[in-house]
Amino acid sequence: MMDDTAGGTAAIERLDPAGAADGDLAAVHAVHVACYRVWGGADLLRTSAELAAWVRYPAAFEWRGYWIARDASGDVAGFASAGISAHSSTPHLHELLVAPDRRHRGLGRRLLAAVTAECVTRGGRTLHGAFTEPDGERFARAAGARTGNRLRLSVLQLPADLPAPRPVPGCRLQSWVGATPHDVLDSYARARNAINDAPNASEAGATQTWTSGRVRDLEAAVARRGHQSRVTVAVDGAGEVVGHTELRVGPEPGTVARIEDSAVVAAHRGRGLARHIKLESLRRLAADRPDVRAVITGNDITNTPMLAVNTALGFIEMGIQTDAFLLFADAR
Repeated sequence: MMDDTAGGTAAIERLDPAGAADGDLAAVHAVHVACYRVWGGADLLRTSAELAAWVRYPAAFEWRGYWIARDASGDVAGFASAGISAHSSTPHLHELLVAPDRRHRGLGRRLLAAVTAECVTRGGRTLHGAFTEPDGERFARAAGARTGNRLRLSVLQLPADLPAPRPVPGCRLQSWVGATPHDVLDSYARARNAINDAPNASEAGATQTWTSGRVRDLEAAVARRGHQSRVTVAVDGAGEVVGHTELRVGPEPGTVARIEDSAVVAAHRGRGLARHIKLESLRRLAADRPDVRAVITGNDITNTPMLAVNTALGFIEMGIQTDAFLLFADAR
């Protein structure tokens, strides 16, 4: 997520995820709060504890770097995070945020320069980020980025009046919390590759290769953060996973759950499986975690089938996130 800039005589510092001071992480969270309030995205906010865990425990298959910007008084005024998956050569700018009252002084440009320099040394050629507000768009364009996909961010406030289930003949549902049962692990990993058929996935550098090992690595990272990974899958008559949704939620009461990947393999689409799987996942969440206040998801605006599913389940639009791609100056 890109935001416009701030700065002055500020210092840019690399943030060590393992040794980051609690005070610095709390200050980074305060920057998040201020920025997300600008565009009305408060429902997307991680709690301070969730943000600290996200910083400290990246997945084993991803390199991730963090930077903070301090203003002249030494206060944290900006934050950037970037990552490169072992399964993709495209660096992702996860966040570039500057406190609204510290913008237009050069801080964002200096954070971006630090991120870019690191990604170039790691072989990156293009940086993939995104913006959600006008300041972010101005910053991205000033940096020379081109825009791409547009993602609809949607929220379901809980408790919700969920529709009745519509079972799909020939398929049964299976759900778990935490580690994937061994007997479906390989099949589940194969099914997760169906996300690569999502609209514009390749343009966003989001194509992925899922294996059972990668599933286990991610499960371990989520567990280290103290989060639940809640998965619901559809299994066909041959015992093969043909659709899935993953939802993650932190341990704190009043937290927000986030839907990660949801997909149905191509041969089984158009049968209502996505709705059936997501509905079961939400019903189980409501039963197990009545303290969760909302569920967040995001979908490409051209993905009309999944958007229709979300609307039928009660999700409402809360904003649009636009992809931005920055070609590094030394890329050929």
